[in-house]
Amino acid sequence: VALSGYLPADSTRLVFIIRDPVARTFSAMKMYSRKRDHDLPLHDQRLFTLIRSAERPDCVARTDYTRILANWESVYGKRNIKILEFGELTREPARVLRDLAAYLGAADSEWFDCKSIPGAKVHASDVSALPPGLRRYLVWRWCPMVETLQKRLGSTAVPWGASIREEY
Repeated sequence: VALSGYLPADSTRLVFIIRDPVARTFSAMKMYSRKRDHDLPLHDQRLFTLIRSAERPDCVARTDYTRILANWESVYGKRNIKILEFGELTREPARVLRDLAAYLGAADSEWFDCKSIPGAKVHASDVSALPPGLRRYLVWRWCPMVETLQKRLGSTAVPWGASIREEY
């Protein structure tokens, strides 16, 4: 784990945000596509090309939550890692911020001002625009990891898990 060289394991508190892996992969693919503005838009690409983009090593590495958690836990331990679900940040930002402040030992800090948090979703990705063949592939690709997360964290901590399992 690269972080271990910079952050002492005994005093480090990590916050790990997980997101629907299908939506996360599609969002990353759109970002990569925008960076290469000479390429076709995602909806005009063949399924093989879309799958190849979804399987980019950096995209897979950032979406494989079970691998990331296993690596971090081997260095920092489970108790030093707080796992949040991305949707919590948009649904209940004040509660999440209060929980984070308590987790970090800064509950009484003026830095954590929950009154000025916007309620609107900041970084929305339209998953309905995802080509159906690519969606089927991504559900197939990430369902085993989602099942592992649900066993470990519980189904309420992984709210998108049920829909992914149903599609699988």
